[in-house]
Amino acid sequence: MRRALCGLTIAIGSILLTPGPAVAGGSWMDWEATAYAPGQVANGHGTFSHGCCNRGTEKDGPYFAYLVRAHHGEIPPLPKDAINLEPLPNVQGEPPWDVTLSFTVPDVPSGAYNVLLCNDPCTDFLGDSMGNGFTVAPSPERAEMHPVIHRLRTRLAKHIRLLRARIERLELQHRRLQSATDQRVDLLSDRVADLERVPPTEEDRSPEPGTA
Repeated sequence: MRRALCGLTIAIGSILLTPGPAVAGGSWMDWEATAYAPGQVANGHGTFSHGCCNRGTEKDGPYFAYLVRAHHGEIPPLPKDAINLEPLPNVQGEPPWDVTLSFTVPDVPSGAYNVLLCNDPCTDFLGDSMGNGFTVAPSPERAEMHPVIHRLRTRLAKHIRLLRARIERLELQHRRLQSATDQRVDLLSDRVADLERVPPTEEDRSPEPGTA
């Protein structure tokens, strides 16, 4: 595990704030941007409450901020390439805990990254914190363009889903029409076969006038 002293500024206090946004009982950091380039300063803020099963409390610390690649797999253990940004100040008193992060993004490969708030070796996360983060872009220009690219990709994905749904509906209609057509053909074929099995009458055998 690498350690990077990246000018991380963190403030944690036992102040009475409304807990941050939660999904399935968890809270996460809100970042000022969706993407940063190495060397840029990332700023985030979050408010965290009690974790599950009375874990992630003051006694489970000290806590650290780790930068890890997204899709890092099960934790613990921490990935070997996790970057220890800086220890968090002492977590004191009862939650909610207010956390503010400000650090210079290390020189890491481009991609999606999470910031984890946990102890060493990340057996307990701080309160109900859930790892989330941002995209590391290859340049400040690409980082600035990231929200636009993300919106376009989201719109494109939506259009693709709509087109696929329309294709599925058309294919279903085609199958139904094909089935109805096949049934109609079968009925007509059976009718023709029935007619061919009927013996001709004397009238059928008589030649038409003028043909004899």
